[in-house]
Amino acid sequence: MEGQGEPSQWMVMLISGSVSLFVSITILILREQFAFSRESREYERWQVGNLNSDYHEEYLSEKIKEIQELLLRPADIALGQNLARDQLSRAIQRIGVKTFIGAIPLRYPLIMNSYQIIRDWVLVSPEVERIRKNELSQTAAPKGAIPYERRHAEWLTLLAYMWTKTQNFSIDGHYVEAMNKFESLYINDKTILKIEDLLFRSEQHLSGQVTRTLRRQIRRNFHLYCFKKWIKSLSCFKG
Repeated sequence: MEGQGEPSQWMVMLISGSVSLFVSITILILREQFAFSRESREYERWQVGNLNSDYHEEYLSEKIKEIQELLLRPADIALGQNLARDQLSRAIQRIGVKTFIGAIPLRYPLIMNSYQIIRDWVLVSPEVERIRKNELSQTAAPKGAIPYERRHAEWLTLLAYMWTKTQNFSIDGHYVEAMNKFESLYINDKTILKIEDLLFRSEQHLSGQVTRTLRRQIRRNFHLYCFKKWIKSLSCFKG
């Protein structure tokens, strides 16, 4: 009889130990989840707090608006446009960097100012091109090297373009014109995807996790947009 009682006693001990282990693991997981949720909330509050100092003051200030208005005037009556382009390109670069590392949420400039960012990049692109050519002439950069100057500004603009093309917005005529000029700068969708990927991957280890997640989603949607556009072009050709 004693021998028959031993297995049941071992079974009770085994079950008790398993339950204790399960409870300990569950508590550990819950603690990690609560800590992650708290950290996420604090991170989001930090991002939102940065919107005023790191976004509104950098890109939506009255000074930037004056620069934008200057660059929208005909070149023959607007003095100091090169300086204005430099200042505006620096403003886009600053918000590009802070969006890249996750200091401000990527979704905010996309929702609020995507078309404006694209238009402004078109306005400043001549000055950026001049700066980059000067940079290349002074360094022995290898062929295919990623341009250093204003690279985060360009990255944000390319991503903004991809995002807008997957939306269904009606926009003002000057934004339509800016979109057309932007497309002429980059020739085709394949080039846009390639340059954005090169700019991002060169420093992806420095990017914010939320930024990486949203970027992947935007690129997937843009790939789908390109595929649909290709299918449509084939059907038009057959017709």
